[in-house]
Amino acid sequence: HLAKMKDISLSHILNSPLCANANEGFLWLQQFYNSEQKSTYNQNIYRLDRMKSLLAHFKNPHLTIPAIHIAGSKGKGSTAAYCASILAVYNFKVGLYTSPHICSYKERITCNNIFFPDEIYCSQIQKIQKELPSFIKGQNSSIPLIPTLFELLTLLAFLVFNQANCDVAVIEVGLGGRLDATNCIVPLLSIITQIEKEHTAYLGNSLKKIATQKAGIIKESRPFLLTKQKYVVTKTFIKTANRLSAPIYTTQEQLKKYNIDLTLIKKWNLPVPGEVQKENVKNAIAAATIFLPLLNCTINTEKLKNAIEATRLKGRMEKISTNPNIWVDGAHTPLSFKNGTTTFKKLCETKKSALVFSALQDKAIKKMIKIALDNFDIIYFSSIDSFRKQEPKTLYQIASRIRKQKALFNRHYRELKLYLCHSSYEATTKAKESGCDIFVSGSFYLVSEVVKGLRSKNKMD
Repeated sequence: HLAKMKDISLSHILNSPLCANANEGFLWLQQFYNSEQKSTYNQNIYRLDRMKSLLAHFKNPHLTIPAIHIAGSKGKGSTAAYCASILAVYNFKVGLYTSPHICSYKERITCNNIFFPDEIYCSQIQKIQKELPSFIKGQNSSIPLIPTLFELLTLLAFLVFNQANCDVAVIEVGLGGRLDATNCIVPLLSIITQIEKEHTAYLGNSLKKIATQKAGIIKESRPFLLTKQKYVVTKTFIKTANRLSAPIYTTQEQLKKYNIDLTLIKKWNLPVPGEVQKENVKNAIAAATIFLPLLNCTINTEKLKNAIEATRLKGRMEKISTNPNIWVDGAHTPLSFKNGTTTFKKLCETKKSALVFSALQDKAIKKMIKIALDNFDIIYFSSIDSFRKQEPKTLYQIASRIRKQKALFNRHYRELKLYLCHSSYEATTKAKESGCDIFVSGSFYLVSEVVKGLRSKNKMD
């Protein structure tokens, strides 16, 4: 794809007129290689030398603002949002960079829980449009020169944070850690949330290999927050931190030090239901007890509570409709999907429940489908048309085989209905006719399509 772009369309892209607004600018950026739409690994895509050269060409905007760096398999986006809210309560102007988005690319680059002014996005994309041709022409030809969409979005985030005079930035890793485009910063604090097997084609097929990639964000002599992990993961992180002389803090020790226990947190009005979010909140608070003193702030439990309760998390156990009740959750690993399902069942108001499900082909699909078969009365298998396509027929066939096997070994295995749908719109429409409460999960990209589809319909109505 990179070669094709270089030979055929790169000149057209680089010679495009400057964007007139932010939406035009993001459309221009979308012409570059989007790794989120691909399921194959390419070492020319996942590398840091090009990103470092790109940042250097733009005078290293990532080095001018103190930053907190967050990686992990699950909970990193929520933890990042909580950390940003805590900093905002302490009157910092906070730039937050996360991925993916639900409805707009602007969601990835925000300030104190709101978008930046449109003209800031626009002006900085224009800057990229003006400077990118000279970057591509002037670099060492041994480096694949054409940046990916994620690299350009990461660059844009740093440029926007600088233009808007942000005091501090919270940066969520896109994929992995060691080779992620965000891993050029030297953070105030590195955080790695819970690790699961994910993206095995990119990160390795064992927890140890995945942990090694995630540990790439731990920096020499910089504090590292060690959250609750499996033993092999903890061992890998401690080994890396010790090698780099990075001070190690743990969530449990930090909460104990500041007398903040789970009983106290349970009394807070958390923005997202479920036990998992309590863990994310604990990690964010523990992180705050480390980074706030570094920013000359004192720990105030009431401020922490206000920050957590004010946080808004899109696409994470979010109720988007009341007639019928529809909950969406971007869970895409077996554990997070199981936790989301458990929370949904507690919230479910009808006797029967329906699931709209899809997942990208590089996920642990069989494990998630087994969980779905044990918990839902109706499952609608959908495609994801706007990103990497997952053939819903494959999901339907896997579910049918597993259900048949379960029935062979247990003649009392409960009945449930499976439906094959060819779009998220079809799946959601049929689910709304079922009379059930509806859970949409398996992928943030599926959630994005359903949310946008529902908003579009509401506007037409």
